Amino acid sequence: MKIRSFQLLLLLMSAIVAIPVSGQRTKKKKKITQTTKSAATAPFRIIGYFSNWGPVTKIKYDNITCVNFAFLKPMPDGTIANDKTYDKLYDIVANARPKKVKVIAALGGQYTDKTFSKIAESDALMDKFVDNVMAIVDKYQLDGIDLDWEYPKFNSDEPQKLVQLAKKFSVRLHQKGKLLTMAVSGKPKWGALAPDELYPVVDYFNIMAYDDMEQASHSSYDFAVNCLNYWIIDRKLPREKANLGLPTYGRNPKVVPPYYKDLISKGADPNADSFNGVYYNGINTIKKKVDLAMRNVGGIMIWEINGDTDDDKTSLIRAMKEETKSKPSSQINKSKNMKVVQ
Repeated sequence: MKIRSFQLLLLLMSAIVAIPVSGQRTKKKKKITQTTKSAATAPFRIIGYFSNWGPVTKIKYDNITCVNFAFLKPMPDGTIANDKTYDKLYDIVANARPKKVKVIAALGGQYTDKTFSKIAESDALMDKFVDNVMAIVDKYQLDGIDLDWEYPKFNSDEPQKLVQLAKKFSVRLHQKGKLLTMAVSGKPKWGALAPDELYPVVDYFNIMAYDDMEQASHSSYDFAVNCLNYWIIDRKLPREKANLGLPTYGRNPKVVPPYYKDLISKGADPNADSFNGVYYNGINTIKKKVDLAMRNVGGIMIWEINGDTDDDKTSLIRAMKEETKSKPSSQINKSKNMKVVQ
């Protein structure tokens, strides 16, 4: 009897332990799976920078997937310069939404290196800066920020400061489901100032494959290939995170870089690459570069929308869009094991 009573007591105790506390049911944990699109299914990006001095009507939303408004101007004290042109973002966002086109504000740009250097001097100042930028993201209902620090100093801790700043932006933007992108040089000398540690925190990189001042043609097809080989093969940047930069302007050391539309208005051939000693990308070269990008990376980037013509027959951006329609949306997977970009 004592043994049976002891066994009965054990059974009762085990039953009590099995009852959930406060009547709560134990929930089976769900397996978390990542749902990001693969390179094979992700839409091919067509990013168009839009300079704030241009008319909003210049933007043809059917030809692009994202507008990069250039630029929000950072100040050394961590604030953003007060500029009335920023209010163009209201119209841009309103027009972009029905077309499912994203709107991102580019932050910085050329000749802002000293300003970024000052902001990066302290953690507190970087936090203040991020707060002020995020306030603008909320004000204009933007889809993200394009970080454009041109460039951190050589032989300094500034490249790591860039990483630190990017991480701060990444946390804040990704919490809201927004994007962090970055403009980087296509040339190894300057591209080296953007460390590999940026890859996990930045959604995609806009590779500036132009302004090669060592060549008469500042943005040749061969230069585009070299830029992609540097970033994709040498630096191991994930292909789906790369956008190949394309210019809508020409260059000659003796003249102010003219827009493509101005060259066409003066008689330049839209299918050629030079006019009166000025080198640019005509439609044929642009299409070849788009094809190059579609075989190797996740998108293209355009500097800049204001430089293009409004005529569909001569428009570079229109030609870019048409070229993407003629091919599969992504061919990256076919190129992943290639040792060079072709």
